[in-house]
Amino acid sequence: MANAHNSLTLVLALMQRLSLAQIDTWLAGGWAEELRGLCPPRPHRDIDLLYPAANFYHLDHWLASTKECSVIAAKSFSHKRAFLYEQVMIEMLLLEPQGEYSLTSFFDGRYDFIWPADTLSFLKTSGKNTLPVASPQALSRYRSEHRHVEAAYRAYANA
Repeated sequence: MANAHNSLTLVLALMQRLSLAQIDTWLAGGWAEELRGLCPPRPHRDIDLLYPAANFYHLDHWLASTKECSVIAAKSFSHKRAFLYEQVMIEMLLLEPQGEYSLTSFFDGRYDFIWPADTLSFLKTSGKNTLPVASPQALSRYRSEHRHVEAAYRAYANA
């Protein structure tokens, strides 16, 4: 179900707020697919962000100290954090640097997704602005491999 508060203006404000907190993110998921022209415009229920970092330490500290967001504990895993911002669910996937590529290890290592080398790319917007948006290759590969993430979740839930 789409969230009426979820807009591109909100996406940009959130990414700016995170950047000011020294939390670099790249837009992913439906918003990124839409901006990259991989799908037509549509309502969005959440905002998906990629977080390139060794761990969630800095993000967790920021989330604990800000009143702007409320953590969704049931969606906190080894690879993901989720929180509400302006009544919209934000899901952040950890991209652990592994030399020339990044890795997301889903559900305590039950599935390792290797991101393409060009994942952390930029999209030119109107004027001279650029927006950090996952590459078309990364978005397509993640979408095509998502069944493995779902299987890892089922294995995690049944453990």
